[in-house]
Amino acid sequence: MLPPQASSHCVTIIAVTHDREIYNLIDISGQTDAKAIRKRILTELHIPEDLRPYFEIYRTELGGSTIGDALDDDGLLIDCQHFGDDRGSLKFLAQRVNTPTDTPSTLQ
Repeated sequence: MLPPQASSHCVTIIAVTHDREIYNLIDISGQTDAKAIRKRILTELHIPEDLRPYFEIYRTELGGSTIGDALDDDGLLIDCQHFGDDRGSLKFLAQRVNTPTDTPSTLQ
């Protein structure tokens, strides 16, 4: 008998926020491209394309602080594949990082 395998029909939903208050649910079922997941998160949060390089994505908890450092593409994909489920239990925060031309008053 063969061991059970992950079904290609598994639903994976993640919750994303940029303000720790309002979370959007995104269906990333079957997604295996971290760059596409990152783009989908930032698009869902209405982050303008020209500002996307200045945003980092962190794992977070509902109403809580970030968990660990900003995720690179590998870390984002691994978290989605290992901790994503059909209920949106996995949560991410997209947060703008300071750039050399930013002043505190220009950051959101």
